[in-house]
Amino acid sequence: MQTTYIFIYTNISCTTNIIYIFNVSEVKMELKQLTYFIQITEDKSFSKAAKHLFVTQQALSKAISNLEEELDVPLFNRTYSGLELTQYGTILHKRAKNIINQSVETFDEIKKSKLNFDRKVTIVVSYGLIQELSTNILPKFRNLYPDIELTIRDHPDLICEHIILDSQSDLGCVVGPVDDDLFESTLLLSDDLYMLINKNNYISQIDSLTINHLKNQDYVLPTDDFRISNIFKSYCKSNGFTPNVNFVSNEISFLQRMVHFNEGITILPRHDVPQLVYSNIIPVKFPDRLNLQIYLVRRKNETYSVGCNTLWNFLTSHSQTT
Repeated sequence: MQTTYIFIYTNISCTTNIIYIFNVSEVKMELKQLTYFIQITEDKSFSKAAKHLFVTQQALSKAISNLEEELDVPLFNRTYSGLELTQYGTILHKRAKNIINQSVETFDEIKKSKLNFDRKVTIVVSYGLIQELSTNILPKFRNLYPDIELTIRDHPDLICEHIILDSQSDLGCVVGPVDDDLFESTLLLSDDLYMLINKNNYISQIDSLTINHLKNQDYVLPTDDFRISNIFKSYCKSNGFTPNVNFVSNEISFLQRMVHFNEGITILPRHDVPQLVYSNIIPVKFPDRLNLQIYLVRRKNETYSVGCNTLWNFLTSHSQTT
């Protein structure tokens, strides 16, 4: 164990000889001993102090004896009129109250800091999912836990995961699949993937679409940071074609605008369909249902704040899959 020494000089300029070397590792003084010491000086009696402190007189005497032994000086003189402080006891008394007060203030500050930490939770969600959470779930949480402060940000799925792994967010809601080696996860809900098609596109009027109808279409897709884009491309590949992509963007509003101008078809989870802003766009299901799994995730093997665990348990209990 490393030993730290304090060199005590006879004056501040350190121009005179060292009086002695003080080994910090030898200090065993406890706050409890100082508390006992202060109470004894106020009561001028071991028996009275023991009653005020709710300890036995024997325990009190032992604590002070250990303190005197450690300091190697007597702290009290026993007189007929009671206890009196020695010159060493007077020095300790001047310091002891400050030490205890500073300790109490430090503990209080740490507790307040921990309380504030416990009340703050950051969650990142994949674009569009915030609408699902804010409409159905988060208002209920807010009513039950008004003291917990939530910060919510939305990003593409893979960006959300990077933010969580970098410890910039406590929780996340993302489209699966989820890497179980990196994240603790729970399935929140399932959702269908829709196509958004301009009404002037002839396939928007077909009642029973087939894969062949999709092969010769143009597409405007989210960037690969969105899992729905990868899911769609895998779907196309499994059906024997590669989609013709005119534009890619991480702005959902831009993709909708491109569909509005009939520049191609885009894709969107079902929960985003009510947010369509253009009347000439219609949502259409895929010929074969494309289902999305939406997960609540957080970093594995970590200890989380009370607020974070409260939100995690709340969202898990309100999962649409339970």
